[in-house]
Amino acid sequence: MANIITISNSKGGVGKSTLTLNIYQYLTGLGASCAICDTDYQKSITELGKNIPFVEVDDLGNEDLPYKFILVDTPPYRAEETLRILGMSNFLLIPVKPSILDIRAAQSVIDDAIQSETPFSLVMNMVKPGTNFTSLIREKLESEGLPVLKTEVRDRIAYARSVLFSSLEEEQNQKANDEIADLTNEILVQLT
Repeated sequence: MANIITISNSKGGVGKSTLTLNIYQYLTGLGASCAICDTDYQKSITELGKNIPFVEVDDLGNEDLPYKFILVDTPPYRAEETLRILGMSNFLLIPVKPSILDIRAAQSVIDDAIQSETPFSLVMNMVKPGTNFTSLIREKLESEGLPVLKTEVRDRIAYARSVLFSSLEEEQNQKANDEIADLTNEILVQLT
């Protein structure tokens, strides 16, 4: 049965679709069989995804799917469908920008993960370089007992371009490649 990794936050603009696509690209680059379930009403990945296999929500529980990983991109609001998906997920990744407003917006998804008993972690995404604010936000989250992944994903133009080209490798930005590799490897550890 596939490992279902859901990327969710009830706030838009935190990088859910971009992370979903880049994690997918990294895993397939390792030779893993992957698909995406695009539940975001904008259907950004569906519209841009060249040669990406897609799975419908109703198929997520199908044990006969030929994928090792299914990545689920969710809408930027709290939806009943997302709650159902969390119940089937092996792991929930919650991307948050280092901002108090983004952290507050993530609280409903954190509550849903706890309620559904879905293992989860937050990832600091779109981090601005040259400031200690991210460290302060991280400390606050960790002091509240929330799991925050070690990897921080910087605010790089390479990520926007990777969506356009459907690959970070075509973008040839080693720092961005390394961040996605580190992030994905942390997620894989959570699945074991």
